[in-house]
Amino acid sequence: EGVIQAPSIQAELAARYGDLHVWSASRLNRYANCPYGFFAEQVLKLEALQDTEEGLDAMQRGSLLHAILEEMYKRLTRLEIAPTQDSVETILGQLEASCAVVFPSAPQRYGFRPSPLWEYEQKELLRLLRALVVWECEENGSDARFRPYLQEAGFGIRESGPQPLEVMGEKAQFRLRGLIDRIDRDPAGNLRVIDYKSGSTTWSPNDLKKGLALQTTLYALAAERFWS
Repeated sequence: EGVIQAPSIQAELAARYGDLHVWSASRLNRYANCPYGFFAEQVLKLEALQDTEEGLDAMQRGSLLHAILEEMYKRLTRLEIAPTQDSVETILGQLEASCAVVFPSAPQRYGFRPSPLWEYEQKELLRLLRALVVWECEENGSDARFRPYLQEAGFGIRESGPQPLEVMGEKAQFRLRGLIDRIDRDPAGNLRVIDYKSGSTTWSPNDLKKGLALQTTLYALAAERFWS
């Protein structure tokens, strides 16, 4: 953007982020919202110093919620259970079973030391997930058009799976990799992309139009390309 003028550094960045570079949606989103923040984090590899804390931090908490939802929806996919009002009790039972699988190994898997509040935190996470499940079932009513189809659908990550997504623009092109939390499918083959967020950030349709919320749009393009 004209800030870095040294030819050697320009050449290094052009080589590093050239046509063969495989981007992630989160890094593109970071650059679109704050190029300087992207430069500090991704190019200079600077990290904010964090105070050591006992218990879960925000990232560990989000990863744990993702893991439970992945386990639960895999179970629902195998059992061919749709999230509807009629099946809500069955799904809540599968949610509790998924928590019983994920919680015991969570401290080792996500690298935190259980605090005296760990037992309470597990109950609170279950309460939040129960509210999410009940909300989705109520939204679908008695007949869910979409049913869980894929969880943690990756592209550009593993050699055996879909390769990086080639995104073509009017003036440039780039390659993208990513991991879609969940893809639902209806009987006609239409797909719905769901990305779980445990924080307070929300995106409006206007944000999508401005290019400030790239992840959902790019993941929808990947789902259409690889799984439709």
